[in-house]
Amino acid sequence: MTDQVQGRSPRSPNARIRLCTFTLISLSALFAFTAHAGAQPNILNRLNRPPNAGAKTGNTNRAEIANAARGYTYSVVYSFCSEGGAGCTDGSVPAAGLIKGTAGKLYGTTFQGGANGGGTVFELNNAGQETVLYSFCSEGGANCTDGADPEAGLAWDAAGNLYGTTVIGGKPKHHNCSPDCGTVFKLDNTGTETVLYSFCSEGGENCTDGYLSDAGLIRDAAGNLYGTTKNGGGYSGGVVFRLAPAGVSVSPTSLNYGNVELGGRAK
Repeated sequence: MTDQVQGRSPRSPNARIRLCTFTLISLSALFAFTAHAGAQPNILNRLNRPPNAGAKTGNTNRAEIANAARGYTYSVVYSFCSEGGAGCTDGSVPAAGLIKGTAGKLYGTTFQGGANGGGTVFELNNAGQETVLYSFCSEGGANCTDGADPEAGLAWDAAGNLYGTTVIGGKPKHHNCSPDCGTVFKLDNTGTETVLYSFCSEGGENCTDGYLSDAGLIRDAAGNLYGTTKNGGGYSGGVVFRLAPAGVSVSPTSLNYGNVELGGRAK
């Protein structure tokens, strides 16, 4: 609907002037909301109907939002902390994206929760059933030697092994970063976790090999893993690192840009 706003000129009271023209667009043409029984009345109901005109109240465990213009439907596939426990044994605070595996399964990490409170690697099947593949801080130690608090997503290889980083834990040779050193880890398809590298192993005043990696890894055809750390390096500005398949060689490139997060694509 297009409308005009008009007024009178102060110099010529009998003359009308047009101040502006505006167009009203129906919200319902852009978005369509569907609510289950018991849902709170949505914004379109409030706009198109007077208050209390058939409004529904209460709480829902699931909400679906349909975007009619694009044909997408939103639904909750899984809610973390469903299993309860003091620390949410199924994981909590998923801070990274997912990767898709075979048979429609999704894989990811949670920053917290799990059997030990140090985060998890999880699998979610296409029926919405979640399985914790690994709970960090299982090896214990003052700083969780197997790593803890994975904040990034995962990479994987053709054999089904998963690779990722944790922002704390590990077995650093120097403790300038403790406990926020972190690891690069591998989780095989039997659920066995291996720490491939513990950051701050090269020491130096600021951990020349870097520490605190909260970004994801990329893997090339030769099996090399590449990633970044926020801190450490020759200039204390973080590093870009390469981890060779043997898991014993890190080639850091120091960055003199402050504490920044960098990413890239391996060819």
